[in-house]
Amino acid sequence: CFKACPNGLLKPATQPEYDGTPIAGTPLLDLACGQCSYCGSCARACPTGALDLQLGRQVQTRVRIEAGCQARQGFYCLLCEDACPQQAIKACADGVSINMAACDGCGACGLACLHGAITLIPQP
Repeated sequence: CFKACPNGLLKPATQPEYDGTPIAGTPLLDLACGQCSYCGSCARACPTGALDLQLGRQVQTRVRIEAGCQARQGFYCLLCEDACPQQAIKACADGVSINMAACDGCGACGLACLHGAITLIPQP
């Protein structure tokens, strides 16, 4: 599945916190450098069946807006809202609001934010 991802978003879990755990060496979705299109290439290439297309899109991250958000500081900025394919982020009076039910965790908002104010938190 590492090689099957057209966006190169799957990386092996080699970080020290995974040493000695069942996750060590397994694929992790890394949205730091790209957006997941949910094309299913990884699932089709999975030799173990651990990735299942029948389950549909599974949210693997949650969006967190940091203090550096320009909209939250009162500046006009719609970069994340414009980038969200699910229209889950909206500008509002106190900055931005996130509709977590609509968010699919694709990472487009984090890539669009030029201020580094969006963090994608992996879900267990």
